[in-house]
Amino acid sequence: MRGQSMAPALLPGDEILLAPWDRAPAPGDIVLARVQGSFVVHRVVWAGPTRLVTRGDGCIRADPPVPRSAVPYRVAAVRRSGVEQPPPPPQLADAVRRGRRRDAWVRAVRGVLGLERPAE
Repeated sequence: MRGQSMAPALLPGDEILLAPWDRAPAPGDIVLARVQGSFVVHRVVWAGPTRLVTRGDGCIRADPPVPRSAVPYRVAAVRRSGVEQPPPPPQLADAVRRGRRRDAWVRAVRGVLGLERPAE
């Protein structure tokens, strides 16, 4: 793996095991998708009959919809530090995203009110 778009679920240096689909893609699945001409490993956030929408766990915005044919594989396992495990569940991604939104909101309010950031 390269990049931070799936952090903290997937980290740079993690190895992923890809598998062909044995069922229909569903929200929460981590997949290899061709998005705007590049391959990405992101999580399915919406699955329709002919199209999917993916998003990196570390991203706020979703990728544009892609046809199912642009998503040839799912992530079957992740190997980190030599230990193979199932793909991480989406709850971790949701918690990270909520935390980032909250932090952005707090920064915006402090800026509007002219408040100093508290000493850490």
